[in-house]
Amino acid sequence: MKEQVLVPDVGGAEEVEVIEILVAKGDMVNLDDSLVVLESDKASMEIPSPISGKIIGINVKLGDKVDEGALILELEVESLDQGSSLIESKEEKKEEKKETVSETQIENSVSQPSGYPVAVTVSATVEKIVSVPDVGDAKDIMVTEVLVKPGDILSTEDSVVVLESDKASMEIPTPFAGEVLEVLIKEGQEVNEGDEIIRIKAVGDDSPVVKVERDQASETKATVPPKPAVQGTQTQGTQTQGSATSEMIASSSSLVHAGPAVRKQARQYGVNLSDIRGTGRSGRVLKEDIQEYVKQKLSAPATQKNEGSGIPNIPIIDFSRFGEIELAPLSRIKKATAKNLHRSWLNVPHVTQFDEADITELEEFRKSQNVELAKEGVKLTPLAFLVKACVNALIKFPQFNASIEAD
Repeated sequence: MKEQVLVPDVGGAEEVEVIEILVAKGDMVNLDDSLVVLESDKASMEIPSPISGKIIGINVKLGDKVDEGALILELEVESLDQGSSLIESKEEKKEEKKETVSETQIENSVSQPSGYPVAVTVSATVEKIVSVPDVGDAKDIMVTEVLVKPGDILSTEDSVVVLESDKASMEIPTPFAGEVLEVLIKEGQEVNEGDEIIRIKAVGDDSPVVKVERDQASETKATVPPKPAVQGTQTQGTQTQGSATSEMIASSSSLVHAGPAVRKQARQYGVNLSDIRGTGRSGRVLKEDIQEYVKQKLSAPATQKNEGSGIPNIPIIDFSRFGEIELAPLSRIKKATAKNLHRSWLNVPHVTQFDEADITELEEFRKSQNVELAKEGVKLTPLAFLVKACVNALIKFPQFNASIEAD
């Protein structure tokens, strides 16, 4: 059966530009897989697939302007109820989790003194493997970026690696929340569907986190969050757990959250994403963050720009201490010449020009002078004649005895 994927509500924005297409015709996509990246005047957003299926047609191209309700692509799905059945199965699992909470656990939790909120955490952990999911017909996909390292704390759907095929780059999310135990791939490696990416110590799906609260009226309420708490259950009366949670969050601060379009822009600008503070949800780096970072770097003082570039700063010299000076404006042609020659000096390899000159008469004169000067203990070298020649040339062509002012 054929299903259409339309542009969802994008907050009233009109003529949103398609800046990246993350899939190709014939690709198999799952529920919530990103399809395209749209960018408005305020933000960029990835449009997920509302259903699983095979792409049979793409109705947009890069640079297109689309509005809410516009057709993005068409999917071939097995049945109309496929997407809803996935949602129903998730709801059924949640109901099963609620039923698995034993009466003993609740009784134990409410036996605490009245008026004190308490929390019981049933969080058995299990080691799991995150593998390369179905990426269509692509083979030998390159690992362009590894976003995690052992010890990082991940939440469900956090990106772990970036893969790049001939058609698109894609971030692979983790379906489990927990701690990274081992990274099984490295950058530059080629992988295929089913290859193992990371080993993670995840919270068991069948071990829900149960929070039991007791108010002053001694009424007991039990709630089961839909997702396991990775950093531990935080309670109002426990500061130790809160500090431990902060430490775990700090340990994963090196993990950069950014979409494929943002990472592509960072590579084009030569920007290290770890140097940028993301302003998006959960610290996600947005395109605006990269643009602001580049703008700040370009507007920084010259001393900051040259820092770490390998080229030392040009010192400011008071040439008046060497003699009389004159300030003269540069013509437009000379300004362009100075800029181009400076660029050439920094980027183009240089050679030395050698010329020959007949100094037979000069040497005869120098030696004859040394005979007379020997009585005074003075020796005349060729350097004196070279200095005299340079002085005469600079008097005749004073522009060679000039420097460009720093301002």
